[in-house]
Amino acid sequence: MTTMNKNNDILPFSFWIKSMLSFRYISNLSIILSFIAYYMNAYELLFIVAPLVITNCIIITYMMMTDLDELMKGILQSTLPNKQDRDSYKCIFVIFILLWHFLPIIWLFYVFNKDNLVKYFRPNFMGTYFKSLLIAIIYYYYESNEKIYGDMNYLFYFVIYIILLLGICIYLYLE
Repeated sequence: MTTMNKNNDILPFSFWIKSMLSFRYISNLSIILSFIAYYMNAYELLFIVAPLVITNCIIITYMMMTDLDELMKGILQSTLPNKQDRDSYKCIFVIFILLWHFLPIIWLFYVFNKDNLVKYFRPNFMGTYFKSLLIAIIYYYYESNEKIYGDMNYLFYFVIYIILLLGICIYLYLE
C-alpha cells in the first residue's frame, strides 16, 4: 500500500512493516518476543523481555525529545537520504514510534494484572535483570558499532538504559 512512490517522497507502507518486524532494533525483538512468549505460555521469557519493552519505550521517547533529527537520520537514511525529505515525516515518525512502543506496554500491564502472573510465578527480579541486561549488552555492542540510531552518544544511553532497566525490574518483580 503506497500512496506515492519514493520519488514523490512518501514512504511505502511496506517500509513501516519491515521496520516493525526487523530484529535489527531491540524494541522489535522485545515486543515480538513478549507476544510470542505470552501466547505460548513461556512466562520466563516474558518476564525477561517485559522490562526491555518498558525500558526501550522510555529510552526511545527520550531520544526523540533530545535527538530526533539524528534518530530519524539513523533509521531513515537509506530510504530518505535528504534531510528535508525526513523533516516532512517527523510527525508521522513520532506518532508511529510512540504507538509502536506504548501499545505493548499497555498490553503487558493488562496481561500481568489480568492473569496475576507476577504474583503467581514470583520471578526473581535480580535474575531477570541480569538476563535482560545480557540481551541489552549484546544489542548495545551491535547498535554502537553499526550506529543504527545515527551518530549518538551510545555510551550515555547505555548507562541510562542499565539504570532504567534495574528500576523497571524492581518495580515489576520486587514485592
